[in-house]
Amino acid sequence: MNGDGDATISSGRQIFFASPKLIRLEFLAVNKNDPEKFKTDVVSFMNNLIADMPKGMVNAQSQWVRAINEHPQLASMYLGSAVMVSDLSIEYIIEWANYYWRLMPNDRKTKKIVAEWLNYACTLNQFSVTGPKSAAPMFVRVGRSKDAIKNLEKVLESYRKFNLREQYVMGVEELINDVKNKKI
Repeated sequence: MNGDGDATISSGRQIFFASPKLIRLEFLAVNKNDPEKFKTDVVSFMNNLIADMPKGMVNAQSQWVRAINEHPQLASMYLGSAVMVSDLSIEYIIEWANYYWRLMPNDRKTKKIVAEWLNYACTLNQFSVTGPKSAAPMFVRVGRSKDAIKNLEKVLESYRKFNLREQYVMGVEELINDVKNKKI
């Protein structure tokens, strides 16, 4: 697991557990005051984060996601806590991918890097609706509409697998149709 826990930062006070590197990247992305530093630092940070916390590892380590998978009959009770796992990490990664995309040439290499980061963010938490919904327009921009659809469908599948209320995934099916019909 990432020693700093940067892949599992959630809303609330957990930002205080973020590494100085994550906080510096977020500062650079929000303030846009040193784009060259951001471009080099974000690539290094994301490569290390993905190596330290492979896809699916956060789901495996989250006590709430584990509880839902082990006790499906209690899924609705744990859902609120499970949804929050990694929500800030997911938001930051999508924000950084968007900013990186705007700074770099729109070539095949940049598209591949941005898509990798977006896919990573979308896999951090199988119950996060916000991640795939926020990433969908960015996937379309980099020519990866199929990835947008795949990640949105995975979220729907997670909720349906445990027979959870559809109110949590409102708008996901419409967004899938918008991506398929090239409306975004």
